[in-house]
Amino acid sequence: MPEISTWAAHANREPSAALIGAMQDWWTLTAGDEPELFTTDPGPLTCVWRTGPFHTLILEHVDRAAHKRRRPVLFVSRNACDAPPDGDHGQTPMSRVLSADPYGPQKLRVEHSAPQSSLVYAFAKAAEDPQLLVVTAVTEAEFSDPEYYHEHSSTHMSALKGGVVLPFLAVPSLDDSPAAREATADREELLRAHGYSSYTIDLDFNKLTAGDHQNLALLLEDVCDEISSIKADAEARVLSSSPLWPMIVVRTSQTWEYAREHVPSIEYARRP
Repeated sequence: MPEISTWAAHANREPSAALIGAMQDWWTLTAGDEPELFTTDPGPLTCVWRTGPFHTLILEHVDRAAHKRRRPVLFVSRNACDAPPDGDHGQTPMSRVLSADPYGPQKLRVEHSAPQSSLVYAFAKAAEDPQLLVVTAVTEAEFSDPEYYHEHSSTHMSALKGGVVLPFLAVPSLDDSPAAREATADREELLRAHGYSSYTIDLDFNKLTAGDHQNLALLLEDVCDEISSIKADAEARVLSSSPLWPMIVVRTSQTWEYAREHVPSIEYARRP
């Protein structure tokens, strides 16, 4: 990977071509199961945040946006992994991508929510730390499950007192038929009713390009700006109602092997 300084990495709102190229290389190698990208010790390779193409893509792009803003991030998934007792998941992607970072290598913070829904767990963690950004990836099945449906509302976040939860919702790509457009409209209505403003991006993981990385990076800039605006309005006491918090909807090919085998099958224990 080419050496990229923090000066060059965050010089503009739009990430440089060199940074995007380095991130694309990092993701390609990580998806190819290259554990040294996290640490010299292979460590907990079964964690989805370290091995799953969908999760590692979210991880590196959120890490870039958070690094730029010096914002602590916690990544949450349900299923436990074989991390050591101290929960060491290695270093963040930017610790590898950026050279001579004045803040030094950063530890990757990951927690697992079993038996809870990862989104419910994320709300609880955000409430504990007003500086924290908590990121999780869920599916439509998990989000709309009647056992936890009412607990997935963004009203569980406090714009003034708590941290922020940024959910990624994985959904299958559809054609442009009337039925598909209706399904998309229904999803938008559902998310809005739960207090979310959706930011949608289409990604084909069979052929992810530098342009896709660029689009996701810019989308996260918009999302971070929206979050900052909500927090600023709350501090200024000018919020007239509960805000619509950003949720990133990732539409991806139904033929993508990883999505078919792993993303739709996120499961968690139901209440007795």
